[in-house]
Amino acid sequence: MVSHSLIRKTGPRIGLAAGVLGSLALFPLAAVQGTVTRSRMPPLPPAEPPHRGWVAGKGRSLRVIAIGDSAISGVGVARGDETVSATTARALARLTGRPVHWRAIGLSGATASRAMKHLVPRIASEPADLIIVAFGVNDVVAYRSPSAFADTLAALVTAARARVGDAAVVIAGVAPLALFPGLPWPLRTILGWRCAALQASAERLTEWLPRVVVERFGAPFSLDLFAGDGFHPNARAHSLWGEEIAALALPLLADCGRSRDRHRSNRMLELATA
Repeated sequence: MVSHSLIRKTGPRIGLAAGVLGSLALFPLAAVQGTVTRSRMPPLPPAEPPHRGWVAGKGRSLRVIAIGDSAISGVGVARGDETVSATTARALARLTGRPVHWRAIGLSGATASRAMKHLVPRIASEPADLIIVAFGVNDVVAYRSPSAFADTLAALVTAARARVGDAAVVIAGVAPLALFPGLPWPLRTILGWRCAALQASAERLTEWLPRVVVERFGAPFSLDLFAGDGFHPNARAHSLWGEEIAALALPLLADCGRSRDRHRSNRMLELATA
């Protein structure tokens, strides 16, 4: 007899595999419709500075680094302090009462593999408490395989931590392109299948990497969350997104604080008994 739990586990996997195979079969259609859509979509510039900042508070500062694609570079909003990097910092400052330093390192059009070459070297070699990693849409459009996407994300997290220390990591969800008003049918459905597969692959990183959480975008995506191109998030979306990432990061940051306190107490005990 097959257990209900096994059915629940294998059912979604079969659906994801079918979606990936379907998207591969329809690749010629997606390529043609994607080219036409890009030519018609109004180009939006990245956000103007600032791309780093500070939110006031009391006590030891938290340091937040966001690395990602056009969402991190702020395409769709006017200024860098409207992006998810800054809104996450403001939410964390409100939730913890502590000052928060933030920095955004973004590149429009970047895939996770491109970020390894062009963005990771831009991360300063100084301690950080939280890394926000936001990729996926361009990997979907590039038809990157789910396993390769997850492997690159894991390598990116490891490389970033090598520069800033054992920071907590929030990996942003792969945006559900099936719900984007700027994409026509059936392109949005085809790409939506691949989004679901890359999202599932990214979620498995929590089994491999410590102190990592993967966001999962929920529905609905209302029209008032999009910039004028119907594709990039606007300021309101960035504000809501920052609140969600801060809520996901908070338990990881609390664990870090408790570990640091235990280490400090153990060290003081060692000194006292030496």
